[in-house]
Parts: sequence; C-alpha cells; structure tokens
Amino acid sequence: MRKKVITSTIVLTLAVGAGIYLPNITHHGKIIVKDQATYPAFTLHEMTDHADRIVYGTVVKRENTKKIKIPVTTEFDVDDRNAGKFIEETVTEVKIQVEEPIKDTNENQLKSLDKQGNTIITYNEAGGDAGAYFIEPEGGALQEGEKVIVFLNEAGFTWGSQGVLRVEAKKVTTNNYNDKTQYEVNDFIEKVEILDAN
Repeated sequence: MRKKVITSTIVLTLAVGAGIYLPNITHHGKIIVKDQATYPAFTLHEMTDHADRIVYGTVVKRENTKKIKIPVTTEFDVDDRNAGKFIEETVTEVKIQVEEPIKDTNENQLKSLDKQGNTIITYNEAGGDAGAYFIEPEGGALQEGEKVIVFLNEAGFTWGSQGVLRVEAKKVTTNNYNDKTQYEVNDFIEKVEILDAN
C-alpha cells in the first residue's frame, strides 16, 4: 500500500511538473530551440545609421519558414578556404503593414501594396518552424496584430532584438542602446528622425 502511495505521488508530481514546464519548451507540440545568433550592440544612433529602412507598423502575416543560403564573407579571413561557401539560415518572412515610414533608402525593395493600397514590407525574421523543432528568435517570434518598429538592412534582416521593438499601449521600450528607456511612440519616432537627419 505504501509503495502504491509513493508511486502515485511520484507519477502525479511528474504529470503536474510536465503540465507546468512543457508549454514553456514547446511551440505547437515542437521543442523550442533559441536562436543562437549574436550581433554587435548598437547605440540608437548607430542602429539608425546602419538601417536602410525603419518603419512603424502592424504585423499582418507570417509566411512559411524556409532555409536560405547566405554567402560567407572572407573579408577578414587570412586565407581563401571559405571563398564560395554558404551558411544556411532558417527564416520566416513577416509581412508588416506600414503605418509610418521613418527611414527608407530602398524605395522599392521588399515592399508591395495590399488590395486596399496599404504599403507592406517584408521582415526576414531569424528562426521559425524547422521540422521537428521551432527556432525562436531572440525576443520571441512576432505575431499577427503586434505593433512594431523595425530597423532593417537592405535584405530585410535586422540585428537581433535590438532592431525589433514592440509597441504596447503607444509606448516603445528600447532593447539595448545602453539605456533601456521607454518612450511614447511618437517621441521615439521623432528622436530617430532627428538622428537620421544628422
């Protein structure tokens, strides 16, 4: 009898623990793997300078995840053994309806109009559904309906979570920039526009 009580207690504890723990390590039944990319920590001014496109908008769609090949740069290599090689990256195209363009040096690249005439840009989010597991980008995957400010390079990529700022209740909190400051969204946009003009 005592053995049954101990066994039942152990099984019940494991079941409750799994119920609490598993939702935090799975995404639609798949194990979550955190994206391991590292990026330089930019100040807000540096991020504004490096970005080809900065927009404030709403996520309207997540496309299917795909693998892309990126050429390996040999700019800093001491020999040419990496020349012509590629690395594979798992990415998910995220479509964002632009509410306010802040900076745009690529007028037509990765941009389209929807049926209502709204401007839609493409953000290539690192990670996504990779078969048996889900690669979660730094800061979490964007979801439809979220309002964001994104800092993108010419290919539609950003520099980790510091380049994807979620807007909640018309407030935006910077993810890095050495200040972890919260701004009213309009004040933040104005600050970025001033930095871009300098």
